[in-house]
Amino acid sequence: MSNATYVFDVDEPEKLHQMDHYPDRVKFSLRKTGLSVREIASRLGVSVQAVYKICRGDSAPSMENFYKISDLCKVKLHFLLYGEGEP
Repeated sequence: MSNATYVFDVDEPEKLHQMDHYPDRVKFSLRKTGLSVREIASRLGVSVQAVYKICRGDSAPSMENFYKISDLCKVKLHFLLYGEGEP
């Protein structure tokens, strides 16, 4: 069994349209990957702390990292940025 820390202590929202802010959509999308925070940070090329800051909304990812998150999570960039459309 791994000691990996996972990103999400928040329940998954029942409806996607309730996610008004990008951190909620990023958390939702990253959670679906099943990856640990360390794995996510490594794949994005950022620190573990940066992943937590993005998920809390304390720091906005660069456009490059929005693209990486979109690719990693297999969701549409427009969904991450604006919450429009299906992930």
